[in-house]
Amino acid sequence: MKTRLSIVPLCLLALSVTTVASDTAGDAGKKCVLRVAERYRAMTTYDIRGETRMSIQSSAMREQVIEGKLHMAGVQPDLHFVETSGSPMMSSWSLIRQDSTWTYLVAMRQYTVKPASSAIGSQNGGTFGEYLMLGRKADGARLVREENVQTAAGERNCLVVVLPPDTMAVGEGTLTRADTMWVDAERDFVLKRVLGVSGITSMGEVSMLATVRMEAPELDRRPPDSLFVFTPPPGAMRVDEFAGTPAPAPTGQPAEPFTLADLAGRQVSLSEHRGKVVLLDFWATWCGPCRLEMPHVDALSRELAREGLMVFAITSESRELASDFLKKNGIGLRCLIDAGGKVFQAYQIEALPTVVVIDRDGKVSDVLVGLQTEASLRSAVRKAGIE
Repeated sequence: MKTRLSIVPLCLLALSVTTVASDTAGDAGKKCVLRVAERYRAMTTYDIRGETRMSIQSSAMREQVIEGKLHMAGVQPDLHFVETSGSPMMSSWSLIRQDSTWTYLVAMRQYTVKPASSAIGSQNGGTFGEYLMLGRKADGARLVREENVQTAAGERNCLVVVLPPDTMAVGEGTLTRADTMWVDAERDFVLKRVLGVSGITSMGEVSMLATVRMEAPELDRRPPDSLFVFTPPPGAMRVDEFAGTPAPAPTGQPAEPFTLADLAGRQVSLSEHRGKVVLLDFWATWCGPCRLEMPHVDALSRELAREGLMVFAITSESRELASDFLKKNGIGLRCLIDAGGKVFQAYQIEALPTVVVIDRDGKVSDVLVGLQTEASLRSAVRKAGIE
């Protein structure tokens, strides 16, 4: 009897310890998040270099990894500089200087100049606006462990904090975003951040993981003034909006002619396929939605080839990069290389993926911007004359 009775207080004690530990983790996580927000609010100068890594996977696609570099610098409140580099389509510069913002997209060789008040990142503290607003998630934050993070100056002890998840509706499905931060225990600065998005959508099961690691953070140190002077690179063109202000390839108009080489070096001309329905899939290996959509485009191509459907995947990336991606994922689409981006410009492609469907008379029948389902793709080619 004594043994049985003693189990009750032991269970209560264990429950009490667990509850206290949970409360402590939550309280510590909240305090850490609030300190981070205050640290970024008080930061007057910074010059930070880091690296990014994104992996994308779905039920229709094997895991793909994209890596790049990141450089951020600023002098609060008027000067902010951000540069991303990796594949050509991912590379960009953004400079906020007092009341103006310059943004340059490397692949398009285009730049815009806009009022700083309307620029991304100019509000809520410039580059770090998101961190200033972390207080909104402080109540649900949990401190889960301590862990070292490697930087150029050596290892730094970090507090690992998990923020409360976000849920978003995507069509008929739902995606959940998980957010974990590695906070420098001494400086209250985020040295590493991992964002995970997963769930079920109309495109199947989707999983994306993005990691940003600050490998050379110089805090409270004024960056060189040369970073805050924008000099357009040779050949760059100023535009009001990127990729051409007009709407993409107006429907009902003749499709722009082109000749491009495929992955084997063979020349392909659009004019050769008059009398057939042609689907142009503008894509890039770094584009997550492109990767999710491409298996559906490939399936449609295989199924409807005998009915007169010609499908070409068009990318401005290298032949090697495109070939490697298609082979790894078992995609049989014929891929054309638009190295200079002239066909992208001719069809006024503003976002990826974009699908352009051309009817048997050589006129643009439909333009589909963004991630498409197999049903929407099938509907578009039927409209163009595929029964």
